[in-house]
Amino acid sequence: MAALAAVLRRADWLTCNAREAAILSGQPDALTATRALAVGQRGVVVRTGPGGCLLGHGGAEPVTIPGFAVQAIDTNGAGDTHAGAFIAALSRGAAPPEAARLANAAAALSVTRAGPATAPTATELAHFLAR
Repeated sequence: MAALAAVLRRADWLTCNAREAAILSGQPDALTATRALAVGQRGVVVRTGPGGCLLGHGGAEPVTIPGFAVQAIDTNGAGDTHAGAFIAALSRGAAPPEAARLANAAAALSVTRAGPATAPTATELAHFLAR
């Protein structure tokens, strides 16, 4: 746990699924895990599957960023898609709630395709969000 603590002290953002958040925090549910992991200025994104994600940042109460209803075919790679889209949106200057919304959309699109390498392109994501 000392190694994990050292890494987390250096992290600006932590992204994980609800099960991972529970293990890391020792808390039984996604909301309390998000609260526990969002310490100091570190932000936390806890993915809750089709429900979207919880966003905790700067000591504020976590907020739910809703997911998108889609017909899932294969969830393999959805978490990686979510994390990548979230960080990419932040790097382009998006505010954390908007970055989380974009990540939720990217993950939703990715589960509608078979296989692990199914992240949408920026154009596909823009069309999905425009609907």
